Amino acid sequence: MGPVVAYECQHYKLLTEANRNQNYGRFLGSCDEKLAEGWYRFASGAGMQMATKCLPMNRCDSRLPGWFWGRLPHKKEGCITGNVCFGTHRGGCCQRKRKILVRNCGKFYVYKLGPSPLCPSRYCGE
Repeated sequence: MGPVVAYECQHYKLLTEANRNQNYGRFLGSCDEKLAEGWYRFASGAGMQMATKCLPMNRCDSRLPGWFWGRLPHKKEGCITGNVCFGTHRGGCCQRKRKILVRNCGKFYVYKLGPSPLCPSRYCGE
């Protein structure tokens, strides 16, 4: 029998939109205000994980780009609590903060996300 795989490493929704990537520099007004609570994985055009540094305004199609603040977990650590900051270099990198869970699934991370705190704010990938 193989190793036990954590539930969230098999049951997650994908965030794949290319305009969710930190390198996407246009603003059309995307917002995660209505994102359903659950486990998510960044993939494809969105990037391979959540952004890990403060971003300029209007990145990933958002005025307040969301990025993971803290240390990502090692696989053996299981789920850890971290923070997503929403903000910009000029307006303050962490104008709004939201606690989340994150798990290292070996080849990728999954994040327990919910609605972003205000519009236009959005979780960004890298």
